[in-house]
Amino acid sequence: MGSKPTNLSPKIKYVESPTQVTKTDTDAYKQQVQLSRIAQRQNEVNMKMGAQLDRVNARFFQTQALRGIQAEGAESRLNIAKQGEESRRGLRVAGTEERKGIKVTGKETRKTQAQAGRIEKGLIGARGTQERRGIKTTGKETRATQAQAGRIETGLIGTRGTEERLSIGKTGKEQRESIGKTGEETRATRKTEGEEQRKGIRTTGEETRATALQQEQFRRYKESRDYEQAQRAARA
Repeated sequence: MGSKPTNLSPKIKYVESPTQVTKTDTDAYKQQVQLSRIAQRQNEVNMKMGAQLDRVNARFFQTQALRGIQAEGAESRLNIAKQGEESRRGLRVAGTEERKGIKVTGKETRKTQAQAGRIEKGLIGARGTQERRGIKTTGKETRATQAQAGRIETGLIGTRGTEERLSIGKTGKEQRESIGKTGEETRATRKTEGEEQRKGIRTTGEETRATALQQEQFRRYKESRDYEQAQRAARA
């Protein structure tokens, strides 16, 4: 009879036991905790300093902006005052020139009227003399001879007409010369007024352009100064 094989291997039984954890404080752990606390405090300090710097920068730029606005306002007021002063000066000069022109015109007009009056008086005197001579001659010739009265009267009438025509022609010539002289004086006065007005306009334009150039230079200087101050503040 054959025999059955038997299992002769030993059986091992595992027994579970609870795991025991032993906490042991080391220097490395303490150092790590201390470093973490220091890093946290440093971060808090850095955030506080950053916020404070932001507030300082905000106040600085706000102050600079206010100063710039104040400076621009002051420059604008100065320019307006200068423009007003130049405008008043131009008006005063124009008024002075106009008064001078009116004065010269009045003076020339009075001279012309006085000359016309003298010429008119002379013509009336000459006419009266001629009339008296004519009347005297007429009476003499009438008394001398009645036959020649008609011829003498005709000659006197012709002479009187000639004298009157000469007087009228001379009077018209004097009046035309007076009118021409008055026109020349008026044109000269208007020419002077126009030149003074153009000079005033040119002066005003030059002052306006100089003021605009000064404003632009000041604006550029202010921008450059603000930029440099901002750069220095950022580097600090």
